[in-house]
Amino acid sequence: MNGKSRIKQFSTNRKRRIVLHWMSSFAITVVAVVATISLSTRTPIGTFYQVEPYGNEIFYHVAVEDPDSTIISGTLYLSITNQLERIRIPLVIGEQSGSVVSLNGGMDYTLSILCNYGYGEGVLATRTIQTDSRYGGRITGWDEYIPDSGEINLAVFEETNQIAIHMLYSDPTNELSEVWLSYVYYQKGEYPEENHPLPNAVYTNYLLSASKEDCIVDQLWDGSIRFYTYLWGRTLAGEDVLLHSLSFTTPRKIFASLDPIDIGSDYLILDFYADFIDDPAMTFTISLIQDSRMLETKTIGVQDCEEEESYTQVEFDGLTSGGVYQVQLTAHYLEMGKMIDQPLRVLDIPLPKPYELNLNHTSNVLFMQFDVELDDPNHVLSELYYYVFEVVDDQNNYVSGDYITLTESASHHYDGSFQVDWDMTKTYQLMIFGTKTAPDGTTYPWMEIIHLDY
Repeated sequence: MNGKSRIKQFSTNRKRRIVLHWMSSFAITVVAVVATISLSTRTPIGTFYQVEPYGNEIFYHVAVEDPDSTIISGTLYLSITNQLERIRIPLVIGEQSGSVVSLNGGMDYTLSILCNYGYGEGVLATRTIQTDSRYGGRITGWDEYIPDSGEINLAVFEETNQIAIHMLYSDPTNELSEVWLSYVYYQKGEYPEENHPLPNAVYTNYLLSASKEDCIVDQLWDGSIRFYTYLWGRTLAGEDVLLHSLSFTTPRKIFASLDPIDIGSDYLILDFYADFIDDPAMTFTISLIQDSRMLETKTIGVQDCEEEESYTQVEFDGLTSGGVYQVQLTAHYLEMGKMIDQPLRVLDIPLPKPYELNLNHTSNVLFMQFDVELDDPNHVLSELYYYVFEVVDDQNNYVSGDYITLTESASHHYDGSFQVDWDMTKTYQLMIFGTKTAPDGTTYPWMEIIHLDY
């Protein structure tokens, strides 16, 4: 099965799974791992992977690690200084590449990674470099490319099958007639034995029209693709000069989803699903974060995702009513001897404020009447809908369903009722779904609110 077919089948499976979840109930196993809390605080680490001058620019590739989230927000910078100049560029946690332009040629500059992690501004790493006046360029990195289109609304796991390769070049004295990128790539299982392209490799060339540009490569239906890229310049004398080269491997295509299915005032239940996982050692973590603080992490193994229609519910409770939480889904696997942590999805979820919904029933020979009482001072619930199923041999057979009409009987207090054909000798299942609204106006349609077995 090729990559394009896997994406189509994953999408179909996911839609079927959501419908099945609405219409049936399964015994859910939640695999929970309690997060270990370390009592010692680790100091942030800054690293200069590469710093090079080209003309009156400096190209840099740096990384910052902050394992205990001690860096105060907004205080992480790259500082570039000499006797007359002082420049600061904001940095982020993780790796970052870029360039500093319009510097003076032939000058010494000091580059420092600065931040404040509770003890005033400190220096994590420093490098000194001298600019020059000759031409040069750099392939500064790459990332997934999502076209700027109103029709595109994809989660991270539903990849666009395109990447953007980022490039910069400097030619202050106009010595180059053209600059271009040459690249070739290999699918997983076809990598060259040595870390360089095969002698008969066929390259694709992309001509740069600006000093800072991206090359978009599409139709990448599979992951773990090995790229070899080369940035070339041609001098006015006709000489081809290699400005920079970069090799990298794209992440695996991991078909996994994470969706909220029940959001309460003090709890959160999510539905995790993964498909086409052929690595038994892969694990997934679902992390709960608030205000940049890691509150809890749960781990799920591939063995919990082996069945085609399997899914796992993950619950976080004891949360703050009306609070905003972030949930991160990350895959962990070994690739070419290196452990990879691949982010798949990030959700920002504000919780609704408290409400109370009660359901009482009155039995009759031929039907069951259900009376609904809702106390909702914060206007959290709306569009309530009920489903009733008859359970036969562990199969749910639809009986009836409809919207529930509520009438306000007192301030913020609502009443309603509905009747369902009923046979006291049979087994039934009743579910009520509705839309929940958070304090910031975010709405969550079709959340499960009540689930009862009779």
